[in-house]
Amino acid sequence: MDGPGALYSAARSASHEALNFSTPRSMDRVNEEIINYELIEDLLLLLLVQPEKNEVLLPPEGASFSDGHVLVFLPGFGEIQSLTQLLRGSRSLGNRERFDIIPMHSTLSPQDQRRAFLKPKTGCRKIILATNIAETSVTIPGVVAVVDTGRVREVRVDKRTSTSKLVTDWCSRASAKQRAGRAGRIQPGICLKLYSSRTSSVTMNEAAQPGMSELPVYCHCN
Repeated sequence: MDGPGALYSAARSASHEALNFSTPRSMDRVNEEIINYELIEDLLLLLLVQPEKNEVLLPPEGASFSDGHVLVFLPGFGEIQSLTQLLRGSRSLGNRERFDIIPMHSTLSPQDQRRAFLKPKTGCRKIILATNIAETSVTIPGVVAVVDTGRVREVRVDKRTSTSKLVTDWCSRASAKQRAGRAGRIQPGICLKLYSSRTSSVTMNEAAQPGMSELPVYCHCN
Protein backbone atom coordinates (compact mmCIF):
# COMPACT_ATOMS: atom_id res chain seq x y z
CA MET A 1 0.00 0.00 0.00
CA ASP A 2 1.10 3.60 -0.54
CA GLY A 3 1.41 6.54 1.85
CA PRO A 4 2.58 6.85 5.48
CA GLY A 5 0.95 3.59 6.46
CA ALA A 6 2.80 1.60 3.81
CA LEU A 7 4.39 -1.59 5.02
CA TYR A 8 7.32 -3.33 3.44
CA SER A 9 7.78 -6.98 4.38
CA ALA A 10 11.37 -8.23 4.51
CA ALA A 11 10.19 -11.81 4.41
CA ARG A 12 10.43 -12.37 0.67
CA SER A 13 9.01 -15.71 -0.37
CA ALA A 14 11.00 -17.99 -2.63
CA SER A 15 10.11 -21.43 -3.93
CA HIS A 16 12.38 -24.34 -3.12
CA GLU A 17 13.08 -24.64 -6.83
CA ALA A 18 14.77 -21.25 -6.75
CA LEU A 19 17.11 -22.30 -3.92
CA ASN A 20 19.96 -24.72 -4.02
CA PHE A 21 19.22 -28.15 -2.58
CA SER A 22 20.92 -27.64 0.80
CA THR A 23 19.09 -24.41 1.67
CA PRO A 24 15.54 -25.77 2.16
CA ARG A 25 16.96 -28.83 3.90
CA SER A 26 18.80 -26.60 6.37
CA MET A 27 15.70 -24.49 6.92
CA ASP A 28 13.67 -27.60 7.71
CA ARG A 29 16.07 -28.37 10.58
CA VAL A 30 15.56 -24.99 12.25
CA ASN A 31 13.33 -25.08 15.32
CA GLU A 32 11.35 -21.88 14.85
CA GLU A 33 9.80 -22.20 18.31
CA ILE A 34 13.16 -21.39 19.90
CA ILE A 35 13.87 -17.66 20.00
CA ASN A 36 17.25 -16.85 18.48
CA TYR A 37 18.43 -13.86 20.52
CA GLU A 38 21.71 -13.60 18.63
CA LEU A 39 19.81 -13.35 15.34
CA ILE A 40 17.72 -10.50 16.74
CA GLU A 41 20.90 -8.74 17.84
CA ASP A 42 22.40 -9.17 14.35
CA LEU A 43 19.26 -7.75 12.73
CA LEU A 44 19.34 -4.72 15.03
CA LEU A 45 23.01 -4.17 14.22
CA LEU A 46 22.27 -4.21 10.49
CA LEU A 47 19.33 -1.85 10.83
CA LEU A 48 20.75 0.60 13.34
CA VAL A 49 24.54 0.38 13.47
CA GLN A 50 25.97 -1.10 10.27
CA PRO A 51 23.65 -0.05 7.40
CA GLU A 52 26.63 -0.11 5.01
CA LYS A 53 26.80 -3.91 5.47
CA ASN A 54 23.08 -4.35 4.91
CA GLU A 55 22.37 -5.61 1.40
CA VAL A 56 19.16 -7.49 2.20
CA LEU A 57 17.02 -5.57 4.70
CA LEU A 58 16.57 -2.55 2.45
CA PRO A 59 14.08 0.17 3.39
CA PRO A 60 11.08 0.63 1.10
CA GLU A 61 10.95 3.58 -1.25
CA GLY A 62 10.59 6.82 0.64
CA ALA A 63 11.82 5.36 3.94
CA SER A 64 15.06 5.59 5.87
CA PHE A 65 16.46 3.69 8.82
CA SER A 66 18.73 6.57 9.79
CA ASP A 67 16.22 7.57 12.47
CA GLY A 68 13.10 6.13 14.08
CA HIS A 69 12.69 3.32 16.56
CA VAL A 70 12.44 -0.49 16.55
CA LEU A 71 9.75 -2.61 18.20
CA VAL A 72 10.55 -6.26 18.99
CA PHE A 73 7.69 -8.63 19.87
CA LEU A 74 8.54 -11.34 22.41
CA PRO A 75 6.22 -13.74 24.29
CA GLY A 76 6.89 -12.73 27.88
CA PHE A 77 8.92 -11.19 30.69
CA GLY A 78 11.63 -13.87 30.72
CA GLU A 79 12.40 -13.46 27.03
CA ILE A 80 12.37 -9.67 27.35
CA GLN A 81 14.80 -9.90 30.26
CA SER A 82 17.13 -12.25 28.35
CA LEU A 83 17.26 -10.03 25.27
CA THR A 84 17.65 -6.88 27.39
CA GLN A 85 20.72 -8.35 29.07
CA LEU A 86 22.19 -9.41 25.73
CA LEU A 87 21.69 -6.01 24.09
CA ARG A 88 22.94 -4.04 27.07
CA GLY A 89 26.09 -6.14 26.99
CA SER A 90 26.66 -5.29 23.32
CA ARG A 91 29.48 -2.87 22.56
CA SER A 92 27.32 -0.99 20.04
CA LEU A 93 23.69 -1.49 21.06
CA GLY A 94 24.57 -1.18 24.74
CA ASN A 95 25.70 2.42 24.23
CA ARG A 96 23.08 4.33 26.24
CA GLU A 97 23.91 7.59 24.51
CA ARG A 98 22.74 6.08 21.21
CA PHE A 99 20.13 3.48 22.19
CA ASP A 100 17.48 3.28 24.90
CA ILE A 101 16.45 -0.34 25.46
CA ILE A 102 12.93 -0.29 26.89
CA PRO A 103 11.00 -3.33 28.18
CA MET A 104 7.23 -3.21 27.88
CA HIS A 105 5.00 -5.80 29.53
CA SER A 106 2.00 -5.94 31.82
CA THR A 107 3.89 -6.44 35.07
CA LEU A 108 5.61 -3.05 34.78
CA SER A 109 4.22 -0.06 36.61
CA PRO A 110 2.34 2.53 34.51
CA GLN A 111 5.26 4.92 35.02
CA ASP A 112 7.77 2.39 33.64
CA GLN A 113 5.50 1.52 30.70
CA ARG A 114 5.24 5.19 29.83
CA ARG A 115 8.95 5.24 28.91
CA ALA A 116 8.13 3.71 25.52
CA PHE A 117 6.06 6.78 24.61
CA LEU A 118 8.44 9.50 25.75
CA LYS A 119 10.57 11.35 23.23
CA PRO A 120 14.20 10.22 23.61
CA LYS A 121 17.07 12.64 23.96
CA THR A 122 18.66 13.94 20.78
CA GLY A 123 20.69 11.30 18.93
CA CYS A 124 19.17 8.40 20.89
CA ARG A 125 16.90 5.74 19.36
CA LYS A 126 14.52 3.45 21.20
CA ILE A 127 14.58 -0.34 21.02
CA ILE A 128 11.28 -1.42 22.60
CA LEU A 129 11.00 -5.06 23.70
CA ALA A 130 7.31 -5.78 24.09
CA THR A 131 4.79 -8.54 24.58
CA ASN A 132 1.52 -8.67 22.65
CA ILE A 133 0.20 -5.73 24.69
CA ALA A 134 1.74 -3.51 21.98
CA GLU A 135 -0.26 -5.15 19.18
CA THR A 136 -3.43 -3.05 19.20
CA SER A 137 -4.05 -1.29 22.50
CA VAL A 138 -1.26 1.27 22.13
CA THR A 139 0.61 3.01 19.33
CA ILE A 140 4.24 3.87 19.94
CA PRO A 141 5.19 6.89 17.83
CA GLY A 142 8.21 6.81 15.55
CA VAL A 143 8.49 3.03 15.04
CA VAL A 144 9.97 2.33 11.60
CA ALA A 145 10.82 -1.37 12.05
CA VAL A 146 9.17 -4.34 13.74
CA VAL A 147 10.92 -7.61 14.58
CA ASP A 148 8.32 -10.31 15.21
CA THR A 149 9.21 -13.65 16.80
CA GLY A 150 5.63 -14.81 16.21
CA ARG A 151 5.38 -16.12 19.76
CA VAL A 152 2.83 -15.22 22.41
CA ARG A 153 2.12 -16.14 26.03
CA GLU A 154 -1.56 -16.49 26.78
CA VAL A 155 -3.90 -17.58 29.52
CA ARG A 156 -5.61 -20.69 28.22
CA VAL A 157 -8.71 -22.06 29.97
CA ASP A 158 -9.40 -25.77 30.23
CA LYS A 159 -13.19 -25.96 29.98
CA ARG A 160 -13.23 -29.49 31.33
CA THR A 161 -11.53 -28.63 34.63
CA SER A 162 -12.37 -24.89 34.70
CA THR A 163 -8.72 -24.14 35.37
CA SER A 164 -6.42 -21.78 33.52
CA LYS A 165 -2.75 -22.00 32.70
CA LEU A 166 -0.15 -19.83 31.01
CA VAL A 167 1.16 -21.26 27.75
CA THR A 168 3.57 -20.12 25.04
CA ASP A 169 2.38 -20.69 21.49
CA TRP A 170 2.30 -19.16 18.03
CA CYS A 171 0.25 -16.01 17.74
CA SER A 172 -2.60 -15.97 15.22
CA ARG A 173 -2.23 -14.64 11.69
CA ALA A 174 -4.53 -11.78 12.68
CA SER A 175 -2.16 -10.88 15.53
CA ALA A 176 0.84 -11.13 13.22
CA LYS A 177 -0.85 -8.66 10.88
CA GLN A 178 -1.47 -6.29 13.78
CA ARG A 179 2.17 -6.53 14.83
CA ALA A 180 3.39 -5.76 11.32
CA GLY A 181 1.10 -2.75 11.25
CA ARG A 182 2.94 -1.18 14.18
CA ALA A 183 5.67 -0.21 11.70
CA GLY A 184 5.20 2.48 9.11
CA ARG A 185 2.66 4.56 11.00
CA ILE A 186 4.42 7.83 10.09
CA GLN A 187 6.44 6.67 7.07
CA PRO A 188 6.92 3.43 5.13
CA GLY A 189 8.20 0.76 7.52
CA ILE A 190 9.58 -2.75 7.58
CA CYS A 191 8.53 -5.95 9.38
CA LEU A 192 11.03 -8.75 9.93
CA LYS A 193 9.25 -12.03 10.69
CA LEU A 194 11.43 -14.64 12.39
CA TYR A 195 9.33 -17.55 11.19
CA SER A 196 8.66 -19.14 7.83
CA SER A 197 5.71 -18.62 5.51
CA ARG A 198 4.91 -22.28 6.09
CA THR A 199 4.51 -21.69 9.83
CA SER A 200 2.29 -18.71 9.08
CA SER A 201 0.02 -20.57 6.65
CA VAL A 202 -0.05 -24.03 8.25
CA THR A 203 0.66 -23.74 11.99
CA MET A 204 -0.81 -20.41 13.00
CA ASN A 205 -4.54 -20.08 13.53
CA GLU A 206 -6.41 -17.45 11.58
CA ALA A 207 -7.52 -15.76 14.81
CA ALA A 208 -7.13 -16.28 18.56
CA GLN A 209 -9.05 -19.33 19.74
CA PRO A 210 -11.87 -19.27 22.33
CA GLY A 211 -10.60 -19.83 25.84
CA MET A 212 -7.47 -17.75 25.30
CA SER A 213 -6.81 -14.28 26.60
CA GLU A 214 -3.78 -12.05 26.66
CA LEU A 215 -2.44 -10.69 29.93
CA PRO A 216 -3.80 -7.28 30.92
CA VAL A 217 -1.93 -4.04 30.29
CA TYR A 218 -1.94 -1.12 32.66
CA CYS A 219 -0.77 1.87 30.72
CA HIS A 220 -1.46 5.56 31.25
CA CYS A 221 0.12 7.45 28.39
CA ASN A 222 -1.04 10.96 29.23
